[in-house]
Amino acid sequence: MGTAAGSGMEALRPLELGELLDRTFSLYRRFFLTFVMIAAVPYVLMFLAGQVLGYTAVGVGARGAVPTFTALFLIGALLMFLLYISAAAAAQAAGFFAVSEAYLGRPTTFADAYRQARGKLAVLIGTTIYVGLAVGAGFLLLIIPGLILVCRASVAIPAAIFEDLGPRAALSRSMELTKGFAWRAAAILGLTMIVAFVAGFLIQFPIQIVSFVVKNTPAAAVWNSLGEIGNLVSQCVAGPIAFIATTLFYYDLRVRKEGFDLERLLVSIGGGSAQPAGLTPGPLGSIR
Repeated sequence: MGTAAGSGMEALRPLELGELLDRTFSLYRRFFLTFVMIAAVPYVLMFLAGQVLGYTAVGVGARGAVPTFTALFLIGALLMFLLYISAAAAAQAAGFFAVSEAYLGRPTTFADAYRQARGKLAVLIGTTIYVGLAVGAGFLLLIIPGLILVCRASVAIPAAIFEDLGPRAALSRSMELTKGFAWRAAAILGLTMIVAFVAGFLIQFPIQIVSFVVKNTPAAAVWNSLGEIGNLVSQCVAGPIAFIATTLFYYDLRVRKEGFDLERLLVSIGGGSAQPAGLTPGPLGSIR
């Protein structure tokens, strides 16, 4: 893995798919705790909110208040959805910033990453919803157009963050960057799904085996709870792979198509005080 001479910064050059994946896991190992903590925020919040809602609903249901139970369930589901969208957007922004800082060879922490993500929440939520609706419309038409759109929209979020784009412009920018590289986006998305499955299997399978053995015993409830915690842990462990790989993919596309280099990366994430000479803003507000 190359670095800029004497700087400790990762070299920005066109990467083969294998190199991109290797760099993904290298960064993951080097900043494991920071990345896992960043990715854990939405999962932990949803886990805690689900526990609170579940216990509250059980208490209301035990009193036989069906209308109250229904209203509580609907309101709780809406609040959990809004909480997840907000927390997931913040985690994505923090994750993308953390990966960029790692590329620059600068120390990155959980607090620093979320501090940099401030101010990006609204545009990220808007972009997430806009892309989700577009992808959903693609799947309504046919499965294949939906899958293609998932791949072509894969760098809309980092484009929105690093280029200060609105939802519609971010999706258009992603479509522009991924033209001719949808297959690579599909490979990265496939890797993310495989890692999530393997992590879940390795963590949860032993717990499920024990849960099956002790079912109908007093220990069953304990092992069922451990199963939920195991699922939470597997999500937190697998989660960072997605935003690391997506960030590297985004920069790789810009290197290939726009000659993006380290100096421009420094400026794009706010690490430089001035725009380097000879660089002019391109369409959609990107640095060319």
